[in-house]
Amino acid sequence: MNAQNQKSLVEQLISAYQKAVNDKDAAAISAFYTSDGSLLAEGFKSIAQAKAGESYFLKADVNINFSIKEVTVEGSYAFVEARAKTKIKDLKSNIELNKNTRDLFILKNTEGDWKIYRYIFNSFQA
Repeated sequence: MNAQNQKSLVEQLISAYQKAVNDKDAAAISAFYTSDGSLLAEGFKSIAQAKAGESYFLKADVNINFSIKEVTVEGSYAFVEARAKTKIKDLKSNIELNKNTRDLFILKNTEGDWKIYRYIFNSFQA
């Protein structure tokens, strides 16, 4: 498959991941990660693939909107630089927070499918 097709597949994966997060689908969120993948969220310890959905995204009502800035495919790895606008409502306190983040996805192609190997993000002032 050519590089443009691979980039398109990567963009589709990020879009589907966004939907799973917004739908609070813990099983689907975890399934986007490689077996050794992890979420490195600002202010938290690294979260392994199996717990990515329930340990982070289900503790709040999250609505995320990714804007992909760049996709680079190199062999069996892809790198996605994105920005996200996120609305987070803590389910215990009902406090709502709006965040802007810089997001870096490192994807690995395993058995013909792109999966998240590392997802790292941090906040910034817009």
